[in-house]
Amino acid sequence: MKTDTKISLRISQVELDNIDDFLVRHPEFKTRSDFIRYATMKQLEMMEKGQQLDEDLITIKLNKRIKNIFSDLVEENLFINLDEAINFFLEKAVQTNKISEELSTMMQGYASIDKLIDNYKNYQKDRATSRIKREKGDTYDRR
Repeated sequence: MKTDTKISLRISQVELDNIDDFLVRHPEFKTRSDFIRYATMKQLEMMEKGQQLDEDLITIKLNKRIKNIFSDLVEENLFINLDEAINFFLEKAVQTNKISEELSTMMQGYASIDKLIDNYKNYQKDRATSRIKREKGDTYDRR
């Protein structure tokens, strides 16, 4: 039978609120204790492997096809690891303005969508105004 040991932990209200917000989005953790236990053990595991928290470190989930492409490049010894391969191609995309071009195209698409939404809102407003005028009798006679 597993027995747990109780400990006291001092954290700020902001930190506790962050944990609670996380728990709302992640019901797999039944209690704060479950989450703190899990997070602590994961951190210990990372530290044991020599992985330190890095402020520049981000985690992304690649779709299977893209991950396989990068993994193949690593297996062919073109890169040391996935991080190096991904960084290489991201740097190339920045250097050749590919990211800027894609962002520009995306923003143009959003501008078109915004224009459609504005047109629809104006159409709805015009319909509502026409309806109100008809109800008040302010419209012309349709003879």
